[in-house]
Amino acid sequence: MSKVHAVLLIPEDGDPHNLLKEGPCGARPPMASPYEGKFEAHTSDWAPCWPGETALVLAWDGEPVAEGLDRLSRAIRGHGWLMQMEDSAPAKVATWALSVARGTGTLVLLDADGREVSDE
Repeated sequence: MSKVHAVLLIPEDGDPHNLLKEGPCGARPPMASPYEGKFEAHTSDWAPCWPGETALVLAWDGEPVAEGLDRLSRAIRGHGWLMQMEDSAPAKVATWALSVARGTGTLVLLDADGREVSDE
């Protein structure tokens, strides 16, 4: 299995937990969408084109993404992000997300090229 470099959470249909909803002042959570066979991070000026395929970013480039983790923590209430950010590898982020994110969506693990990690 390839090394995990990014962790994404694709919300359930309709995003019932508002994981991808704009904040009260228009701030967007960190997001990524599939493009040409791999996931690409949204830039600040690129609004989501395919909401059903847009994912919340929990880790990217081998680093946890605090804003995404906080968004997930708030959505599931009662499960805080307790790990030290500087000590958290994407694999630890994935383990944490799997343990608390049941019913919020589908977890996707990516390699360094932005392609989904397989179990092969």
